[in-house]
Amino acid sequence: MKKRILVPTILFSFCLITAAVKAQDQPLKTLDTPQRKGHIRIQRCSTMEALQEAIKKDPSLPEKWRIEGERQYNLYLQRQQQISARALNTNANPIIIPIVFHLVDDSSTLAGIADRDIIEQVEILNKDYNGSKMNSYLNVIPPEIAARIGKIPVKFVLARRAPNGTLTNGIERRAGATPDHVSIKSFATGGLDAWDSSKYLNVWCGTFTNSDAGLLGISTFPFTSDEGPQGCVIGIKTLPMEGNISRSYYAEYSEGSTLSHEIGHYFYLWHTFGDQSTCNNNDFQIETGWPLPLGAGPEGDDTPESKGTGSNNYVYGDPSMNYNDGCAAESFGIMYGSFMNYFDDRALFMFSDGMRKRVEGCINLYRPGLLTTDGATPP
Repeated sequence: MKKRILVPTILFSFCLITAAVKAQDQPLKTLDTPQRKGHIRIQRCSTMEALQEAIKKDPSLPEKWRIEGERQYNLYLQRQQQISARALNTNANPIIIPIVFHLVDDSSTLAGIADRDIIEQVEILNKDYNGSKMNSYLNVIPPEIAARIGKIPVKFVLARRAPNGTLTNGIERRAGATPDHVSIKSFATGGLDAWDSSKYLNVWCGTFTNSDAGLLGISTFPFTSDEGPQGCVIGIKTLPMEGNISRSYYAEYSEGSTLSHEIGHYFYLWHTFGDQSTCNNNDFQIETGWPLPLGAGPEGDDTPESKGTGSNNYVYGDPSMNYNDGCAAESFGIMYGSFMNYFDDRALFMFSDGMRKRVEGCINLYRPGLLTTDGATPP
């Protein structure tokens, strides 16, 4: 369990005043230091590495994605009148997204994961996406950052109707060694089959080994075509532990933010640091052939410039107030609290309003089955 240290009020106030005057440019922890022998190196998110490796193996992939994107965009144009009518009721009627969790791990690990842990993860997703997690951070973040909060009109629920029409609780388990992050998506290769990926958000959980050892999460963008069925894969130790501290978990990644991050990729969100070691604003880029509505592309970027060096050597930790990595021109620093960053779970508390527009655009254009699914309705 993480120890919580009480800091005297006077000292705490002094820290806040100091932080407000000068942005914190000091470096946080990085994963470029030697690790002890036998240490499993944490892979915070492998989504971008998998994407780059796929293109390396098949350079024709971007063109294939472009063609498929144009096909889906034309279908979107045919649905546009229906989408415009629905947009008027977004606030009153959030998009209900049924999730199914596929747990594949050894029997002792599965025994330590209660259904309540999964329910807690879904509750956390809703707090993260509706913007309410930020309420606990308002006294320790710049108001300029708080003003950019995005309240995404989605509501995640555990699936209640299985693809065959029967009643379900949205959780299925298979005892056995966890296969790799692609094989886990198929029963034939040791995992569990995806439910209709156009109507359900599939989430696979396990303990990964070999080349996937230490994996926290990996996801598919709408255009990803070589990572098996669409959905998200997370390390089972990243499930929130607050209601169940007797099982194994990652201290820095124990508040459920890993899945919020990976679902962000599923909804066409990029890392805030652009996966580059130089300062950039690439987190609102558009994949060729996969356009988004006006305001959801680079023109709608509302995150300050940032930088990163990829999953194998990234900055992590628990920054506060107006932390700056040396890129942001704004006095309030970078948007380190974005769920699309790599900081510890305790430091993440928001999606931006520009990200909200991207998520809504992605659902309308490329995940329209989520608008009409009956997966959340009991039979």
